[in-house]
Amino acid sequence: MCVRCHAPATVVDHIAPHRGDQALFWDKGNWQPLCKPCHDRAKQGEEKRSARGGVLAHPFLRPSRVPVTLVCGPPGSGKSTYVEKHRRPGDIVIDLDLIKAKLFHTTSHQAPRSAEATRQALLERNQILTGLADDHLHEHVWFIVSAPEQAERDLWQRKLRNARLVVMDTPLEECLRRIRADVSREGQRDWMEDLVHQWFARARREKDLRNV
Repeated sequence: MCVRCHAPATVVDHIAPHRGDQALFWDKGNWQPLCKPCHDRAKQGEEKRSARGGVLAHPFLRPSRVPVTLVCGPPGSGKSTYVEKHRRPGDIVIDLDLIKAKLFHTTSHQAPRSAEATRQALLERNQILTGLADDHLHEHVWFIVSAPEQAERDLWQRKLRNARLVVMDTPLEECLRRIRADVSREGQRDWMEDLVHQWFARARREKDLRNV
């Protein structure tokens, strides 16, 4: 049965794109059953995003040895606040904004948004994620990522070995209000508000597709 919609499966899909790697192509642990509509619509969309540095940008990611909580939501939804409230000594936080801030010596909201800056931060983030497979230093991982679509969240959960999922349920207007009231976002509010609208639009679009 298709792992996405539970219809009869007709396609053997590769969870991580093999990109010509024969070992990965024939690795049965990298196989999953899909129906053709789910494969052609949802999965192909994920792989297109991977070419732009998205969720599949690191296809050989191994499962984490350390328990992971995946915290998702739009800007202003309270992801960082939630993590700070629940993290304990010995935990590690993985957040692309914090990685950018460290790389470029800025605050998390003032980090550069250029394609090159994002590429560098993604490489650093993916290296940290890869290291979780052999991590004996930390007790828990808090992984903050936008992930407006359930398909993306599902993929991260599988890659990181059944990561616990938290999706912030903050309404759109409240996200916008917080961004406008936060002085640390001075000069960044316009594009952050655009990201909020994009997040909710993508989430609604995926929900509508699932209900077709």
